[in-house]
This record gives sequence, structure tokens and C-alpha cells, in this order.
Amino acid sequence: MKRVMLLCVSIFSGSLRAEKPWSCVYQYIFSEEDEENYEGKHHFIYKKNSVMPFTQLIFSWNSNRPEDGSFLFKLRVRDAATKKWDTWHKVATWGVEQKSFFSRGTYSTFHYSRLEMEKGCLADGFEIEVDGEGDATIDLIKGIFIAVSNQSEFVPEPYNDRGRGLRSCKVKRAVKKSQMMIDHPRANALCSPTSVSMMVQTLQKRFVDPLSVAQHVYDPSLNIFGNWAFNMAHAFELGRDNLFFYAMRPSSFDEIHKKLRKNFPVAVSIRGPIKGGYTPYKNGHLLVVVGWDAHHNKVICFDPASHELNGVRIEYDIHDFIPAWERSRRLTYMPELFI
Repeated sequence: MKRVMLLCVSIFSGSLRAEKPWSCVYQYIFSEEDEENYEGKHHFIYKKNSVMPFTQLIFSWNSNRPEDGSFLFKLRVRDAATKKWDTWHKVATWGVEQKSFFSRGTYSTFHYSRLEMEKGCLADGFEIEVDGEGDATIDLIKGIFIAVSNQSEFVPEPYNDRGRGLRSCKVKRAVKKSQMMIDHPRANALCSPTSVSMMVQTLQKRFVDPLSVAQHVYDPSLNIFGNWAFNMAHAFELGRDNLFFYAMRPSSFDEIHKKLRKNFPVAVSIRGPIKGGYTPYKNGHLLVVVGWDAHHNKVICFDPASHELNGVRIEYDIHDFIPAWERSRRLTYMPELFI
């Protein structure tokens, strides 16, 4: 298969309605040449200076899991004011061993799945370092994604812009699943792996067991199943080599709609009460967006919080959905197909 290498590509989460982009995704997709060059190698660095100034960074990787050994992912950022590089943060080990880390630097703190700049600080550069042991060689990695955002620049989507001009569409043959029907003592905590299983099964057209997903994305550091990086890495494992997944923050619902029109379901995090919701979702909740009904201003979702399969499909009014999504600052599990 021919691979495309995209060096220093930025996907700005801005639309014609946005005056200034507040988030951006930088990505590196490993080419066939990269695979040959890194075959058997255990070290990789990706560095980018003069990026969009940001207060938060989310790192995702897509890789085949090594059969023996693990990768250690680390990152550091450059303070925009002083141009000094902060200390290295351990992000996670992934492979045979899997866990996330917490660490504090001078300008930034890494909180298990995201980096936050200290109050009043901005970063304008990042560096990713990967070290493998055993069978964890760099040629197993197929893509890395760095989603940065300036949280101080976040602006809620204007009321009158929500869904405006977007045509009705829905994902064909989308798969419904309920986390509450999974035989697991913590079924109520499995919204993320259940959403991932719905996304991947719909796109791959083959069964994906949400219980197995939960076992593969479990993060013992926090005793959770919702680590964003682990969910994205395993989603890629379950798919095909040119279907990528990463966590990011879009500029508006328009970006979700673009994916829906391509028959791609998209998982999003909502937080707080939403009219028609199964619980108040105080701690955030992942569900899958599968369509848009322009005639009734409804976002068609598969909400895994339903106790019955028939209740998974639910339609949220756009003016209820957007505020709930924005309370999670539009956190999204984005699928991307590279040809």
C-alpha cells in the first residue's frame, strides 16, 4: 500500500464563521520510506516550532501494538514568551505495559491525557519523543496527532449559527450498542470504549466487542476506561492502516457534519444536563453522532447510556446538544481516512 507522508500539516479548526482559529491539529503520517528507515529502530523525535500559540495539548498516536515490549511516549513544549523549552513529560507507556503519567514542569503540567500550560503562559512549540523496547520498533507507528488549543480564545457557537445551512444527512448502517448491557461490574463507566466500538464497527463492517475494547483501553493510573490516547490507539488497531483516529477540538458542529456526509460516525464528549439525556452526565460522557435532521434541528446520536438497545438512538435538539458539547470544550474522537 502506498503511504502518504504529511510533514507539518495543520488542520485548523476554524470556519468561515470564526474570526480566529482557537485550535489546530498537527499530524505526521508515516510513509513507506519512513517504515523502511525506521525498521528495527527504537527512537523517534518529532519537533515543531512556531506553531499556533496554545494553552492545551492533546497527543494521540496510531500504531500496531508490539507483541513484546512497550513504547514510552514523552513530550515537552516551548514557552512562547521566554522561548525556553520546558522539562520532558512522560505521557504514557503503551504495548505490553499500558499506563499514563502525571508530571509538573516550570511552564506546563501533564495530566494523564492532556498538557496544560500554567496560568498566563502560552506555548508555541512542541517536541514528541518515542522510545521503544523489545519488539516496540518505530516502524509499527503509523501516525501521530498533536491537537493544540488556546482555551482563552474559545468562543461558544452563536445561537443562530448552530446547524445553519447544513443539509440533513445520516450515517448508513450505523451500529447501536448500550454500555449498560455489557457484562461488566463498571458498565456505567464504559461510554468511551462502547462509543469506539460503535464507530469502528460501523466503519469496518465487522463485529467489535465493546468489552474487549474496554480491556484494551483501561488506564490503571486513573482506574478509568476513558483515556483519550488509549482509546484512539486501540481504535486504529481495530481498523485498517489508512483509517486513523485522534482526539481534537473542532471549531463548530460544521466539522462533525462534514464527516457525517462522508458516512463517518463521530464520537463526542458532552457534559452536564441535556434535555432527554439518561443521566445528568456530571463527569462527561461519550456518545456517537450519526446524523443531522435539518427539518427539526435535531442531532441524531447513539447514546450508549441507555439501558436498552432500542433507546440508544436519541435525537437531541441542536440548542441542547451544542451547549452540552461545549461544556467539554467540544472534545471529539475524529476519524480520518488517508488514501
